[in-house]
Amino acid sequence: SYELDILKVLDAKYFKKVKLLLPAVEDQNLMHFYGWKKNDIMALNKFGIPEPIKSQAVIPNVILVPFSKEGWTAQTPLAQTKPPF
Repeated sequence: SYELDILKVLDAKYFKKVKLLLPAVEDQNLMHFYGWKKNDIMALNKFGIPEPIKSQAVIPNVILVPFSKEGWTAQTPLAQTKPPF
């Protein structure tokens, strides 16, 4: 997987005060966000990517999107569009 492992970052004191949300792929490749804590169980989606267990979907206030030094890349079928800026 090309996903960044951020578990060590989540040990920082700052992140213990923040509600974290992770995306989950839904029907028609739509993404919804669900609450997640460091030791919560995750399930693999149809692309083999770990996702939080689906509960109450939440709209995030901030979304962090990783970019490579090459810019926007299409590593999965979900990333087939250009960013909106």
